Amino acid sequence: MKRGRVAYDGDEALQLASEAIVHKLGEAVSRLPDSFIVAYPEVRWRSMKGMHNLVAHEYHAVDYSIIWQALEAEIPAEAERVRDVLRELDAE
Repeated sequence: MKRGRVAYDGDEALQLASEAIVHKLGEAVSRLPDSFIVAYPEVRWRSMKGMHNLVAHEYHAVDYSIIWQALEAEIPAEAERVRDVLRELDAE
């Protein structure tokens, strides 16, 4: 995302790589037990699963501007929340 939106919009390989990141992230979240997801509602797990479902099952309709927004703003915020959860678990 450091290269900026214009570079992203003009680089199909970068768009496909960003799609793969969203796919892998959602796949990892989908493997978490429901009890874990319920225990940490501050993380938007379902949103991450939803993005995964979009790129995995609706690949013909992927809107790369939505993926850009997710990678630029939403995923970094969620990553910080996940780090908070991990710190909490380490403290236990």
